[in-house]
Amino acid sequence: EGCRALQATVGQLFAGLTGARYVIGFGCKEDIKRLRDSPCSRSVHWFPHNNCAARDLRPLIAEASPSLGGKGGQHLGLSRMTESFLGKQLDKAEQCSDWCQRPLSTEQREYAALDAWACAAIHAKIAKLIGERYKA
Repeated sequence: EGCRALQATVGQLFAGLTGARYVIGFGCKEDIKRLRDSPCSRSVHWFPHNNCAARDLRPLIAEASPSLGGKGGQHLGLSRMTESFLGKQLDKAEQCSDWCQRPLSTEQREYAALDAWACAAIHAKIAKLIGERYKA
């Protein structure tokens, strides 16, 4: 059941079957590894093993704002970057909650949605910054 649900949603998104050009994340390499390593009873795993359309914000931040980016953005946190680019910190209290427990709590779902929104908003701002710099 869970494998089918992931394949129908996350799998489709990462396989590029939704019309989205790419998936934006923050430090998403480990999340992608966990998805690829997740158990699945099918002979063919549901998560695409090809080069999925994921874009990590950290190197983009390092390019757009070298003073914030450090070593390719490896030491950045999403809350700090949200404050730098959007003017508000993210509440990360749910980050260490039990994400294996189902169903997820309302707070966990809100946390996940806000993280996703922040990544998209920061990406839009970076795209504008980088675009303006290349136009000059």
